[in-house]
Amino acid sequence: MEVRDSVHQFIRFDDLERRVIDTPEVQRLRSIRQLSLSHLVYPGATHTRFEHALGTMELAGRALEIALRESDQGYLQELGLDQPRQLQALRIVRLGALLHDVGHPPFSHGPEALFPELDGKPFDHERMTGMIIEERLSKIFGADALGNADPSAVADVAMGTKYREITNPVVRLLSDLVTGTLGVDRMDYLLRDSLHTGVRYGQFDLDRLLSTLRIARGPEGPVWALEEGGTFIAEQMLMARWFMFLQVYCHRTRRILDYHLRCFLAEWLPGGKFSIALEDYLRLTDDEVLAAMRTSESPHAAAISSRKFLRWTREFGRSDFATPSEFRTFASGLVSDFPGTHADDFTVTFRKEGDAELWISGPDGLRSLDSTSELAATLKPRWIGRLYTPASQRDGLNAVLTTKFGGGQ
Repeated sequence: MEVRDSVHQFIRFDDLERRVIDTPEVQRLRSIRQLSLSHLVYPGATHTRFEHALGTMELAGRALEIALRESDQGYLQELGLDQPRQLQALRIVRLGALLHDVGHPPFSHGPEALFPELDGKPFDHERMTGMIIEERLSKIFGADALGNADPSAVADVAMGTKYREITNPVVRLLSDLVTGTLGVDRMDYLLRDSLHTGVRYGQFDLDRLLSTLRIARGPEGPVWALEEGGTFIAEQMLMARWFMFLQVYCHRTRRILDYHLRCFLAEWLPGGKFSIALEDYLRLTDDEVLAAMRTSESPHAAAISSRKFLRWTREFGRSDFATPSEFRTFASGLVSDFPGTHADDFTVTFRKEGDAELWISGPDGLRSLDSTSELAATLKPRWIGRLYTPASQRDGLNAVLTTKFGGGQ
């Protein structure tokens, strides 16, 4: 079976994968936009988590098939990856990739801060993903004729090592293929988001990247490595992520729309938080939230629907404030004279904090990307602070900021 796709042309799936795709839990992703409210900035960005899930599954299978064919066969045998277990690994990685975002709330990452704590620990869409897989979908995996779709392994792959203690080295390897530094999740969302927003920042040579990916003997077990010719493609993809965060994911209007969305949901949701009871949580999609906004008298709902959101006034960097807390303290002092002013700050990194080492395989063995790439070694995290205020106050606030900091933006 296959379906057309805007990025990968065709996505193929078998009968078990079709049954998983047809579940209400996965079909719900059709009603959750990939990029929150970014379609109000980039009109074409109406794509959903559903198509991203299918694309990630397709890339996971394609990448693993190439790696299993091209990697050292003796080492694969040492890992126990004989032919039957290669089929098992393909099954697990494809299902994990398909389900890696099944726990997303309405509007994806925009309102993620509204998850409550559970057992004294922060909750997020990854933990919700694990709950859905193990409590709602595991019974389908048991129907696999191959008998190899272990629900715990699928959850490990979907959630990653940040959330799961994965002791099996092969399962850990499969998880890194989905959620790691050069994981297929990132490969798909960069290309897909770039296409639908109409920008070119997220593009890279996907076919070349996949063709150089190998399973290699790392310092503490199997790792993903790129053949030496793939170094420039790795840099290209990491730079694509850097520019997409700066230009699209952290676009100044997108960020303030997410702020109004969070404020509205905090007013509308019982207790101001998402329920983590699965029956209640899975009923919520973008559609229910938009319907509630249309009948709401909340100023945050009006800010979104009428485009009367807070207006960006100025952007700051490390040359203006030594620390983020210094910026937040300064911003809080403005509120008495400029009510409603909102401070937003974030850090964009070349690689996500906690990402596994990226290895390059050459004649002398494995080397880290940081040791072989001048680009990777020189790009530093970039902190950005922004101030937003009601349109009626923008000129006044800008005058105060110009007096203090000079110039203007």
